[in-house]
Amino acid sequence: MYRILIVDDEPIVVEGIYQLLKENKEFNLDLCKAYSGIEALEILKSTKVDIVLTDIRMPGLNGLQLLEKIMEYWPACRVIFLTGYDEFDYIYTAMSKPGVRYLLKTEGDEVILKEIKATLEELQEEEERKDFINKAKKQISEAVPLLKKDFIHGLLEGKQSILEIQQEYIKEFNMDLDYEKPVLLMLGQVDFWEGNQSYFERAEIFCTVQDVFHSTLYHFLFYEEIVYENTLLVWLIQPDFSKPRFHAKDGEFDWKSFVSFMKANVESIQNTVKDVAGASVSFAVGVQPVFLEEVSTEFIALRKLMSKVTVLGHEMMIVDEHIADELLQIPWQDNTTDYIRFSKQLEMLELYMERGSEKEFEELFQELFCTEEQMHRNSFLFNIRNYSVLLSLFLSYINRQDLGEEIGKYMDMNQMTTVWESGKWQDTVDYFLQLGTTICKIKKEQKTSEVDFVIERIHTFIHQNLDKDLSLAKIAEVVYFNPSYLSRFYKQETGRNISDYINEIKFEKAKELLADPGLKIHEVAMKVGFASSSYFTLFFKRMLQMTPQEYRDCIIDRFADA
Repeated sequence: MYRILIVDDEPIVVEGIYQLLKENKEFNLDLCKAYSGIEALEILKSTKVDIVLTDIRMPGLNGLQLLEKIMEYWPACRVIFLTGYDEFDYIYTAMSKPGVRYLLKTEGDEVILKEIKATLEELQEEEERKDFINKAKKQISEAVPLLKKDFIHGLLEGKQSILEIQQEYIKEFNMDLDYEKPVLLMLGQVDFWEGNQSYFERAEIFCTVQDVFHSTLYHFLFYEEIVYENTLLVWLIQPDFSKPRFHAKDGEFDWKSFVSFMKANVESIQNTVKDVAGASVSFAVGVQPVFLEEVSTEFIALRKLMSKVTVLGHEMMIVDEHIADELLQIPWQDNTTDYIRFSKQLEMLELYMERGSEKEFEELFQELFCTEEQMHRNSFLFNIRNYSVLLSLFLSYINRQDLGEEIGKYMDMNQMTTVWESGKWQDTVDYFLQLGTTICKIKKEQKTSEVDFVIERIHTFIHQNLDKDLSLAKIAEVVYFNPSYLSRFYKQETGRNISDYINEIKFEKAKELLADPGLKIHEVAMKVGFASSSYFTLFFKRMLQMTPQEYRDCIIDRFADA
């Protein structure tokens, strides 16, 4: 999904192009609107935009000035200028920039759609040229120097002394970090592993994520990266402090702006990894910078967030330290468990419990532990081995997910360690099968509850902001989702498009407001998010086959008859 920002100081132009693109079924676009260059700049500071369709002559910040800012924030963004016949001096200047097109305002809808389509095809071709997979395979063969990896491990685990973190040691490891300046910590994890993926297949995906990160951000920052315990991607990030981009007016570095920039780029990284490697990745981004000697404390906090991401099963959720507890009220347990000794079938058992897939869990459990041979085999060593495997699997999972209290509402947890005493293998497998299916039910209910909470939060935001920006990017900020994932998530959970829900609520609110004779039509339009009353009229007529004024007249006549 590509994002287009429409910019013009004439609302009727913005609304016209917005409706034209929204109603076009050929494009899958996230549309944003701005009614001045300054308003557009605020959007660009925190949201990645692929195409900007903008007027040239605007008060405050004109199109050429906006172009300079676009190239600064999003160098790959394409710009299409809307121009009049007398603005060719402007166009001559603009066309010297890469990725710039122009349209005459007098040209019709078909020309605009043709130009948008050509620009989208250009973006697609550019993405296809980036062969991230080949780079990832190449990087697999180039092992990270062991000393550097061990040093970063020590930083994360708090094992490095202050002396060892001094600049001379940093230089010895050929690290690009400045010891005297703070770093931003970022973690990433692949959300779901297929049970049959080999070590090298997983390593290839990790390398793909690292390669996409580098290709997206190496112009703007310095960083070091490792894969921690084969489960977490870790980045220690420092911006290029010599560049003025993230400096406030007083000359001080603006970390808040830099964090917003990082979060906007995380969305791009996630989408690219999804397209290239078919993998969904979640990230935890630190809110405040820390010095290298403080990295271990920040690492513990962010690992806590990563464990929370898995509760909802959200493929591409972006979280950061100060908001996660608001959305996910789930206590954290250390989820770094060594399952090497377990078979891939045991990993799938745990995956089925996590997903709440009761039927699949029961079938696999019976295949592993309830075969005719196992039920009739009278071997103490054989049975105690299986019991140990089950006990380890369930104790580990229950402790990590902090499910003991919840399970205790349905069955006796103490029997987990005493059921073996009966000496009957049938009693043991019956108990653990019941325990597994109980966990599946709990996780399914938990996920349903969390999904309902997220949907309610989306609906509440829409109801409270009908007169404001309701683009996917803005709504996604409320639930901390990737905008692309938000659209799929909402459709999957509700069976309808989020745009259809917004239109329905706007329509119902408009009917309610039109019943008030004290409000003029254009005032009603503004209250439901239409800067142009003419496009509000088109919207209303499409929904009810009558104009707002005709609807108001019907209400008046109905009251008069009563």
